[in-house]
Amino acid sequence: MNINLNCAATFIKISQLFQFLRLFDRGTWAYRASMAGIIVISMWGTAYTLLSIFTCSNIPDSWNILARNARCWAYASQKPEEFTFTLVSHNVLNTLFDAYIIAIPFRLYSKPGLNLRTRLGLMVLLLMGAT
Repeated sequence: MNINLNCAATFIKISQLFQFLRLFDRGTWAYRASMAGIIVISMWGTAYTLLSIFTCSNIPDSWNILARNARCWAYASQKPEEFTFTLVSHNVLNTLFDAYIIAIPFRLYSKPGLNLRTRLGLMVLLLMGAT
């Protein structure tokens, strides 16, 4: 479940940023912000996905919560504070990246003289990111 959560959160954000690359002209701040977001979110997603795949030094310890002397970390840690830190840090970063992605097209959305079709397209992109 954690693997799917981390992959889905990462790929949804990256796909939306790639949509922004199609929307904005090269060299604009929004294009550069989208590229930076793709790079940073890819690193974030890779790190947390690896933490969810490789949870213990001994693979069977991942499924045996009663194992003594198990060397597990992150999502499989038997220390409540370590598990909580992993979960909370992922969720906080996820929320910050959502706000970052939503903030990128806002300037374009409020641009005067924007036609209705472009406004509706941006609204759909923003709503997709809000779900």
